[in-house]
Amino acid sequence: MSQIIKPLTSSGPIPPNIPTSFVTDAGTVVPSGNTVNINGGSTTANTANGIEVIANPNGSNNEVVQLTNRYHQASTTIGSGSSTVTILSGLAAGTYVLDMSAGAYATSGGPAANGYTIVGAVTSNGVTATLLPNQQKDSFEQNVGANATMGVSGNSITVTFTGVTGINFDWSVVGTYMFVS
Repeated sequence: MSQIIKPLTSSGPIPPNIPTSFVTDAGTVVPSGNTVNINGGSTTANTANGIEVIANPNGSNNEVVQLTNRYHQASTTIGSGSSTVTILSGLAAGTYVLDMSAGAYATSGGPAANGYTIVGAVTSNGVTATLLPNQQKDSFEQNVGANATMGVSGNSITVTFTGVTGINFDWSVVGTYMFVS
């Protein structure tokens, strides 16, 4: 039987290179104790690829990965009343193509749920927004008469929720947009 003798040495494998900073789309993240905190989120900011990675502006070891070109708003309607929310405002000159989902849940009164998908486009000259014709909408309704519609006000894109007599709704809209200038 043979034996292998390994001499003892004070050296070992070379340790890996550990990054000392991470360059993001907006700033640099510096690890603290070899730790970088990665947080998520979303923003209405317009980017070409729909995602951005940014350093926390206070120079900490926090990095934020966020989906861009997104919006979310919520509201309520009482009975047959309506409520309008602004999803994008201060539009730059160009064309906005939007894809959104809106939902309603009855907090009191009749059947509980409605859902809508809306696809449409808006153009702006930087001062006034114009809704382009032929927005497409699919409706999934337990409460016929309730509605969610995309519109414009001034230089903003809006969604108007309309309720039904005798029913109070909580509403939410979430979606994405693409911008061309």
